[in-house]
Amino acid sequence: MYSSLVHLAAMTAFPAVMRILGVVAAAPPVADSVFRMALARAAAKGPQAAPRRAVGRWLAVVPARGEGAAVTQVLRSVTGAAEEGATVETVLLLDGPDPVAGRAGREAGARVVVKEPAGPTKGAALAWLVHRHPELLAGVDAVLVVDVGSRLTRGFFSEVAWPADADAVQGWLRGVGRGVGDAVILSEALAQGIEDRGRQALGWNVHLRGTGTAFRPEVFRRIVPSLRTAVEDTEATLLLGADGSRTAMMGPGAVVEDVKPSEMD
Repeated sequence: MYSSLVHLAAMTAFPAVMRILGVVAAAPPVADSVFRMALARAAAKGPQAAPRRAVGRWLAVVPARGEGAAVTQVLRSVTGAAEEGATVETVLLLDGPDPVAGRAGREAGARVVVKEPAGPTKGAALAWLVHRHPELLAGVDAVLVVDVGSRLTRGFFSEVAWPADADAVQGWLRGVGRGVGDAVILSEALAQGIEDRGRQALGWNVHLRGTGTAFRPEVFRRIVPSLRTAVEDTEATLLLGADGSRTAMMGPGAVVEDVKPSEMD
């Protein structure tokens, strides 16, 4: 008799328990959808006008490992993006010896420095630059990191529109690619055009993307030596947020063309 009552109670309670579990399971995706809708609404309104920081002297750092003559295009784009009113010194940071890239860098008018031995990460190469060449950061207003495979558009430096309260700012990435690259381009466009734009409109930090990213020199000195992983853009974003620093988007005219992979490795 007792077992029958227990069985009956369990059968009666089972639908209610399943409904509760269904609500619990649905909560995270519903919350995520609501959050994204809030960001989209904020992005549509756009950021409020805010004071801007004057940036006249730039250090543009191009990290490269085994890229050879491929460094030429990005270095020339940096030179072409520097219009009247901006002074830009370009440094080609070679992560390990690369005579071809070194020659191409010097021909493009960049200062070439070589970290030996190479590796293990881009963050480690940037940290080496901070420790071994502190003179490069002296007297500049901002440090811009641009990857090989990216290109600054004309007038980039005059379009930055750096918010006065921001410690680091991110340029707008315009993906270039085919095949698999199309999916990456779409994802990145949505992430910046809706999520990051919405975050900035709400006064929240945006995600740094690793290329077309600029830092105040003192922030660059502080954050870069702490980078430990291969996803240095996410790591830098988290570290800056953790210490109360502010990250923001550049002006809409500060565009970086970024080549995406056309196929999976």
